[in-house]
Amino acid sequence: MHLTTSAPSVGIDFMPGKGSLVFVDAFVTEVALERPVIIMCPPTYFDTEITEHSNAFTRNGFAEFQNNKEIMRQAAMEQYLMLRELYVRLGVTVIEITPEHGLYDQVFATDSSKHYIVMEEDGKGGLRYAGQSVTVFAGNYTNAPRQPEEDFKRELLESILPGEHTIVLPESGQLPSHVERVMRGHRYETITEKLEFGDTRHDIARGLIWAGKGVRSNDAAHRQLEQHTGIPVVTLDVEQPFYHMDTLMLPLPSGHILLCEDGLTPESLAKFKSLAFNERFPEEKYLIKVSLEDAMKFACNGVCVGGNVILPPVSQELQDDIRAAGYDVHISPISALRLSGGGHNCMSDFLTTLHVAGGHVAAFFRNLSQGDAHRAA
Repeated sequence: MHLTTSAPSVGIDFMPGKGSLVFVDAFVTEVALERPVIIMCPPTYFDTEITEHSNAFTRNGFAEFQNNKEIMRQAAMEQYLMLRELYVRLGVTVIEITPEHGLYDQVFATDSSKHYIVMEEDGKGGLRYAGQSVTVFAGNYTNAPRQPEEDFKRELLESILPGEHTIVLPESGQLPSHVERVMRGHRYETITEKLEFGDTRHDIARGLIWAGKGVRSNDAAHRQLEQHTGIPVVTLDVEQPFYHMDTLMLPLPSGHILLCEDGLTPESLAKFKSLAFNERFPEEKYLIKVSLEDAMKFACNGVCVGGNVILPPVSQELQDDIRAAGYDVHISPISALRLSGGGHNCMSDFLTTLHVAGGHVAAFFRNLSQGDAHRAA
């Protein structure tokens, strides 16, 4: 059974105390907010290796992992399973890829592709599925040994999920109908310039992608990403030891942004603040500052599922700041996986990333300003 655009309206409380943005298509709620779909891959062949493009975390953790390889690999599997189980408890559909021997970083499924579902305003104060969805592949990894991961993911997706190389959890054996609907109109594109998708953070509230360059990705790739998706891409310069945007930034659907300011050059930090914060999103309320200590624990590599934020063990202060923004915090350890420079977002390839032109919060405020029937009481 497939959901249609005549499905009943569903309201989502993005902004506590200010009411809900109303969608004319219940599919939106299913796909992106309450029951997202995430592609994962178990760390069966997980390993660390030093190459010219290895990040600081891999270099620092290489000896610890190699000296205790079996123990660390077992710990990595246990931590992966804990995250997978947490997702299932939160209502996520997990598509688990069967790992390929030799692809030791395949557990970090998000780097090889990104998937966007385009929404549009319906002219009546609501949003509907625009009938467009796109997957963009990373066709030119800076870290060349990882390139086969993209080939494997492409074959998987183009065969229309699920296939013989996948397991769907919970164990219904079938994908949700909303995913089938997206896949029917799906389009595939490839970035030919240097890009790894850990260098992108989609900001649903502002309707744009924050993209990092300087370590693993370049400007030309960002322009291709913008062209293929139609989503505005803002380029920011990443400072080492950070190497991906998802190691220093985590946008939340309410408009709050977790940020380690040490991860951006001074010029890019100023650029970011000028674009991210304004009268609608005052910096003092919507910027959640992450200390360098918490960032090095991969706090900004966390993920958000609905009103839930999943983090590694971080400071109580940061957890309290996120709860104050209206979210529940779930702690999930990644100590073994972090030795190769990966965390929760790295392991979680969201098949159902929702994009609204101008940002869903922008649409919400337009509705309020028009005084429509969906105004909060």
